[in-house]
Amino acid sequence: MIQLNDEQQAALDLMLAGRNIFLTGEAGTGKSTILREFRQQCGRDCVFLAPTGVAAININGTTLHSFFLLKPGLLTPDNLGRIGSPRRKALLRGVKTIVVDEVSMLRSDVFAAIDSRLRSVAQGNDSLKPFGGKQMILVGDFFQLPPVIKNETERDYLQSCLGGAYAFQTQLWRQADFQNICLHTAHRQQDDRLFLDLLNNIRHGRPSEPDIVVDGANEPQSALAILNRCCVGNNRLPGAPICLCTTNREAATINSAMKARLAGNSSLFKAVVTGRFNESDFPTEALLDLKPGARVMVLCNKHLPDGEFEYVNGDVGVIMAISQLDSPAVTVKLDKGVTVTVGLNTWSNYEYVIDADHAGGQRRIRQREIGTFVQIPLKLAYAVTIHKAQGLSLDCVDLRLGAGCFAHGQLYTALSRCRRLQTLRVDRPIMPDDLILDHAVIDFYASLGKTAAGTHNVTMAIPPEHEEAVRAFLAQLQADGTGTAAIAKTDAAPSAVHARHRL
Repeated sequence: MIQLNDEQQAALDLMLAGRNIFLTGEAGTGKSTILREFRQQCGRDCVFLAPTGVAAININGTTLHSFFLLKPGLLTPDNLGRIGSPRRKALLRGVKTIVVDEVSMLRSDVFAAIDSRLRSVAQGNDSLKPFGGKQMILVGDFFQLPPVIKNETERDYLQSCLGGAYAFQTQLWRQADFQNICLHTAHRQQDDRLFLDLLNNIRHGRPSEPDIVVDGANEPQSALAILNRCCVGNNRLPGAPICLCTTNREAATINSAMKARLAGNSSLFKAVVTGRFNESDFPTEALLDLKPGARVMVLCNKHLPDGEFEYVNGDVGVIMAISQLDSPAVTVKLDKGVTVTVGLNTWSNYEYVIDADHAGGQRRIRQREIGTFVQIPLKLAYAVTIHKAQGLSLDCVDLRLGAGCFAHGQLYTALSRCRRLQTLRVDRPIMPDDLILDHAVIDFYASLGKTAAGTHNVTMAIPPEHEEAVRAFLAQLQADGTGTAAIAKTDAAPSAVHARHRL
C-alpha cells in the first residue's frame, strides 16, 4: 500500500466519502499519489479519464472524448449529438464516480458536454442534478498548462457562452458544489525552503515583489532577482542536466545533435503495436534509435520484490550496454548512482464497458484493453519540451527559454520540475514577460482561500485503536459541508487528529 502523509490521507478520506471534489495543490504535492491510492480503495463503479491521450495513459484510463463519445473541435449543444448505443447509455448510467486528471487542460465546452451526456441518460430526479448525480473528482493545478484554444472563434464562443475557457469559469462548476481540497506539503522540493518560496511567488504572479529574505542579505529580494543571480549561467551543476525547451523543434534539434556526437553503432528497437493505439499517444518513438553513451530518460516505474522502486518514471542516466538477443534490454547507469536493466514495457489503451456480474447478477463497470504499445521505455533525455515534462521530477535542469514562454503556466511548470535551486540553470535572465499568468486563475484560487476563511482549528487526542473510526467520522462531517478541507495528525500527541471545520 502507498504510504500517505496525514494531509494526503485526509484528501483520500474525503474522496472516498462520495462528495464532488476538486483536488489541487502546488506542483509536487502528491496529487498523483493520492489518485493511485484512490484507485486501489474505491469500491464503487469508477472511471479514470483525462483530456489528452498521454495523460490518460499515465493514469491507466481513457480520454474524455472517447468515453463520452465526443467529437473533436468546439462542442456546442447544437452539434453534440445523441448517444445511439444502448450499451453506451447503460455504461454512463452505471458509473458512480468519474475521476478527471489534469483538469487544467479540461476546456469548458468539454466540461459542459460531460454534464449534458450524463444528464441525458440519468433517470428520475438525477436528470436535474449536475452531472446526472454522479460523483465528480477533478484533479489538477490551474496554475499549470491551460486548455488548448485553436482560434478566435473558439475563444469568443467559450467566453460569451460559458464564461471562459476554464472549467471553473462555468455556471456548472458552481452548481456542482465542489469540495475544494488544496494540498500544501511539497514533496518534490521539500528539502529546499528557499526554492519553494521562489516557486510560490512565480506561481501566484509575484515575481518582482521584494519579499523573500535570503540568509546574509540586508534587504528582501524578489523571486526573479534571486533566480537570475543563482541560475543564469550556473556552471556548478552536479551532473548532466536535461534541457527543458518551449518548443518541440528545439528539443528535437538538441537530441539529434547530441546523439550524432556519439561514437559507435546505433541499435534500433521497433515497437509492437496491437489493436487501437493512436500514434499521437505513443509514449516514446515507435522506432527507437539508441547508442551506448546516450543520455536517456526512463518512462515507467519498476518495483523490486520488497516493494521499493528500482527505477521510476523520469529517472535519467547513461546507456552502458545494449542487448537485442532473446529479450531486448538496455543497461542504464542512473544519475542517482545505481545501474539498472531496462527491458520491454507494455502500455495499454483502455476503454470502459459495462458487463453483467455473473456471480451477483449485478451490472458492473470494468476496463477492457483495446490496444497495446510494447517498446523499450526510454527516450533521449538531452532535451524535452516543458509540456512533455509536466508531472515529472527532475534532478538537474537546464531551462532554455530562448524567445520566451508563450502560454499561461509554462514558466512555473518548467521551474517546478526541478528538485533543488542549486541544480537549475537558465540560459538567459528570466524577464517579467516570461511569466504569463491568467488573472482568472489567480482570482479563482484567491476565492478558494476566502472560502476557507470561516474555519477554525480543533485538536482532539484519541486512543490509537479508535483513530480510524474517528477519521472516517470527520471525513463524513466534511462531506456534508463546503469549502476547503484539511485533516491531519498534529505533532502535539502521537494519536491526535487535527481538523478544520467550516462554521
